[in-house]
Amino acid sequence: MLKLCLKRKVMPPDVARLALRLAADDSRTVTAQRFIVDGRRTRKFT
Repeated sequence: MLKLCLKRKVMPPDVARLALRLAADDSRTVTAQRFIVDGRRTRKFT
């Protein structure tokens, strides 16, 4: 975990907060973004 940006594990409530944020009306201006919340399992972006 030393090479990760976050010094703690991403937990289900963290993912839920992101989902709720993106579902909210305030996020209507968020476009063309990529949010990866897989606990660094994705090593290559496609």
